[in-house]
Amino acid sequence: MRTSERLGRHGEYMVAAYLSLHSDTVMIVPFGAAADLVAEFEDVLLKFQIKTVGKKRIQYRKNGKKYRAGWTIDCRRSGNTKDREYKTKQIDIFCLYIKPLDKLIFIEGNTGQHHYTFNDDSVAETNTEETLKNSVQQALNRLKND
Repeated sequence: MRTSERLGRHGEYMVAAYLSLHSDTVMIVPFGAAADLVAEFEDVLLKFQIKTVGKKRIQYRKNGKKYRAGWTIDCRRSGNTKDREYKTKQIDIFCLYIKPLDKLIFIEGNTGQHHYTFNDDSVAETNTEETLKNSVQQALNRLKND
């Protein structure tokens, strides 16, 4: 198993453990499916896609000076897939797991945004439980309106 796969699998288990504190039903989906986890909230099964990052992304100018650093997460499918975009109803919630900080950030899955970058201050200020609650509510509202 590649190191990146192991890191991703670790993130899935961390999120599953966290979700088990908030849902009686949490299932890890077999490899190859669009969603990584399924969890039940208000009698509705929501599909979660977990993205795990293990190190900061740092970009440099031509003169060698650092100009952007942060925890950057790409919310598209693997580069090994033909179509990297998730279809509209494949994912209800993304969870961004920043392993070195042991931090989870939940984001409603149909925003159309592909990249998220967080600096240390914004990560420190993010309340994991609040992002889960807001994302679940947004996903439930969207599903009720569909």
